[in-house]
Amino acid sequence: MDDGTPLYFNNPYEQKNNVFIAELINIPSSGNEDAEKLIWEKYTKKVFDEKNRIIIVNHFEYNIQDALSNRFKLEFLERLYLENKCKIIILSTIHPVAFLDSAMDPALLPQDKSVAGQDLERWHVLLGHYRIIVLPLQLPFVASIDDLLHGSIVQQNNDQGIPDVAIKIRDTTIETSTREDGLFILPDYPLPFTIVISLEGYLIKEVPINNINDLVKIELAKGPSYRSAELVRQETSHTYFLKKLQTPAYEAGQALSEEIRIAKSDELAFKMQVSSHYFYMYIWQSLTKEEKFLLYDLAEDNLVNSFDDYNLSMLIAKGVVIRPDGTLKLFNKGFRNFILTAIGNSEAIKIKNRIRENGNWNTLKNPLQLVIVAILAFLLISQEEAFAKLLTYVAALGAGVPAVLKLFAFFDKVPQKPT
Repeated sequence: MDDGTPLYFNNPYEQKNNVFIAELINIPSSGNEDAEKLIWEKYTKKVFDEKNRIIIVNHFEYNIQDALSNRFKLEFLERLYLENKCKIIILSTIHPVAFLDSAMDPALLPQDKSVAGQDLERWHVLLGHYRIIVLPLQLPFVASIDDLLHGSIVQQNNDQGIPDVAIKIRDTTIETSTREDGLFILPDYPLPFTIVISLEGYLIKEVPINNINDLVKIELAKGPSYRSAELVRQETSHTYFLKKLQTPAYEAGQALSEEIRIAKSDELAFKMQVSSHYFYMYIWQSLTKEEKFLLYDLAEDNLVNSFDDYNLSMLIAKGVVIRPDGTLKLFNKGFRNFILTAIGNSEAIKIKNRIRENGNWNTLKNPLQLVIVAILAFLLISQEEAFAKLLTYVAALGAGVPAVLKLFAFFDKVPQKPT
């Protein structure tokens, strides 16, 4: 703690433990609240023990659509804030706005809302005492200047430094690149470890590092760049869940040629999407309606409404949207395919309707209709002869369209062959 008090969790001596993880999975829910309420009251006695200095509230998002569970959460968190002089950390995969929005949704009946209208102000007051910290899918590496390892990448045979080489400590999130002179820096990572070196036009290379001298001068040979390995890394470089699929994906392609591996990159992305379906759903359900709208728009046509800067910034902070080359894109191809194919027809239809409602045509439709009506009225009043001719042409066109359609239908007919 700030005052020097040591913190203990899961210590063999129970009296030393002053960090408590409060699991909201134990909270009562609709339908069996009477039986669960007694269990919950007994459980909260442990939470409110005076020896606890830090209380971590875990799984805040549990049963977030149940109004009764949310009422118990509200009363629990209010009491926790008022009665305990300790630090409180709330862990959630869902942004608080995502479920508070349901209390303000005019399309829902009061009994269908997960947050009662009279509780909304209490929620806002309660959450106003907390800071929101967004942890992205891919945590960035931050190292101090005094805690670094130095190395260099040079061309084979001439010792010339190679710039812009991508360097990654295998099975970690730590990445860096070389400067113009081929030098690079890494954190003081525990030895031994293996680094993966890649650059287009050069052979991808894995180098075991057993001591710091192995970093001094690493040679990289020119040759065909294994694009397939880069595609696998792009698909599995985000989140610890996907990183576990990286090695099996490499091993699955070892028996194939480089050309076949590249040709099957879309197939690989689809297989990883199937394997990661519920993980992607886990991410999708943690997003607000506005964030889902932006992601679907981005997945469908690679365009996004940049005027919604708040939700767009939130998606970038979460790591769901990345900007590797200044262009906004989803963190991998599998998640993009998931959004377009697997989120469910009802939700996709709602998002598509919202996209149409927010489109330029809906903005311009009514003014254009008024302009057309005004022009027709002007012609009717001032140019009666011209208006009569216009009606004649429109009537003739309307009568000719069916004949043209029949003509095309005649050419489309194919005589059936005798069996």
